[in-house]
Amino acid sequence: CALLIYGLLPTIDYNKGIENDGSSLQPFVDTFCRLDNVGLEIVSTSKLPKGSGLGSSSILAGCVLACIGKCLGLGFGEDQEDNDSLTKAILLLEQLLTTGGGWQDQVGGLYGGLKLGKSEINRIPMVVNVEKFEIPTNIVNELNQRMVLMFTGQPRLAKNILRNVLRQWASRKDSIVHTVKSLVNGAHESIEAVKCGDIDRLGSLIASYWAQKKAMAGDQSGVEPAVVQKVIHLLNHHNVIVGATLCGAGGGGFLLAITKKDKDVSDLRKCLERLEEAQTFQWYDCEVNQDGLTLSEETA
Repeated sequence: CALLIYGLLPTIDYNKGIENDGSSLQPFVDTFCRLDNVGLEIVSTSKLPKGSGLGSSSILAGCVLACIGKCLGLGFGEDQEDNDSLTKAILLLEQLLTTGGGWQDQVGGLYGGLKLGKSEINRIPMVVNVEKFEIPTNIVNELNQRMVLMFTGQPRLAKNILRNVLRQWASRKDSIVHTVKSLVNGAHESIEAVKCGDIDRLGSLIASYWAQKKAMAGDQSGVEPAVVQKVIHLLNHHNVIVGATLCGAGGGGFLLAITKKDKDVSDLRKCLERLEEAQTFQWYDCEVNQDGLTLSEETA
């Protein structure tokens, strides 16, 4: 799909069928580069489990496109202030893959720090605009101290849940339209909360965000597994967090929590030590990534 986007592989020939071993790609790559037997080896890896909810498919697509673009002299990923073209290319790649992923998933990985992704209304094809914000080091440090990330052990395919979301939106019920407006407003309010260093407010907004995502998916969607519901209830009951949400579409994957100011990950683990279903949870360190996508070049 990445080669299709760059024009190395003609769509009409691709539709006729390409061998799985990739051998039939060679003539197209040679023709594009005007050389014989051009070598192109792409090795990708991710430490995240499948269905993590962290937008890893879009981010990995960005890495592949950026690396191939580097070989072609396009310079994708070399300028944090100018990743718009790469963002658009990832949108196209995801549609070619029919993964049903989010329209803005790649923004979290391509751009470092605090940012707001927005899609223009009534515009086809979809355009994602990204606005970045500077945040003081002391606020970043507090965020890093109070964010807790845990893998629930229940990977899921976002496409299945997103189908329900689209059906809900298609109904245009008043409650759904109101929820969508609240999601948009919540994103802007979250930016302001972080800029002001009000992490408690951010936690409250994250809790509201999770309630809104559940409303969008519907009661029978499986968006909130029973164990996740128990975990969030226990953590709130013991007053150790100010908000929590499943990442991505929901249904499993990673759970993000913001702790109370005087609490940390050890307090959360202690609260859950008697909940048998949570004993398989994997706990991860997490912090605000300030760099975003970076490229490095090594010579043989």
